[in-house]
Parts: sequence; structure tokens; C-alpha cells
Amino acid sequence: MLHILETLSDPGDPGKANEDAFGYAGGHLWVIDGATDVADGPLIGSETGAHWLAQRASRLFAGLAARHEADLRGLVRETLEALQRDFEQERLRVPNGRHEWPSAAMMLLHASEGWIRAANFADCGLVLLADGAAQAQIFGAQHNSR
Repeated sequence: MLHILETLSDPGDPGKANEDAFGYAGGHLWVIDGATDVADGPLIGSETGAHWLAQRASRLFAGLAARHEADLRGLVRETLEALQRDFEQERLRVPNGRHEWPSAAMMLLHASEGWIRAANFADCGLVLLADGAAQAQIFGAQHNSR
């Protein structure tokens, strides 16, 4: 069983929307780290594309997690397909190039029957401290300086 000991999300600028999201559903939990936009103007939603992507992906994970259980690849695939469809329907304009597409890093976990399965991309990492362990294990991005 996983116990969330602490959560922290720092948007960087209290006057702007947080471009990160995290959540959990059943045996799943995730962190989504939206990459700050470099768009040439408003692209989607009332906030940044990174905010839209992180919040929408988090809601999709929550809604789809039970259907996929330990199949993280399937969960990510269905989420990405829904994000692509939603982006095409909701965007305010066509992006001026790849640099304008909303993007994010992600860490997704599923815990069941004594196993933890993880999927990640970009620079999200996981620090896991097992009950009674003297030292944490680090998975994904190595943030040794922290």
C-alpha cells in the first residue's frame, strides 16, 4: 500500500495559473509537470496551454484509471488520444509550429498485490521510501542535488 506523506506544488508565480497537477484514483497516482508555454499568443483555454494540458490529463487519468488497472501503457495511450481530440476541438487557433504545442513531464504509478508499476517521461522522478528502510530509492529523473 502507498501512503502519501507530503505533497508540494509551487507554481513559481502566485499570480499565474499552476501548470502542474497531481492526483490519485484507486491504486493509481500521478504527477504532471506542465512545461511553460512559448506560444505566440493564446492557444487554448483561458490560461496557458501547459495549465490546460496538466489539468485535463489529471482529470482523464482519474476517470480512466479503473478501466486500465495495471496497464499503464494503455492508460497513457487512451489519455493521449483524448487529449489530442480535445485539443483539436477546443484550440483557439492552429499552432504556429511544434514549439507551441502544450507539453508536460509525467510520473504515473499503479500499486497492487505487492507491486508498484511506474511509467514516466521527461524529468519527473519518484522518491520511494519503504517502511523501515534507511534510505530512499530514486526512480526516473535523478535529482541528487535536492
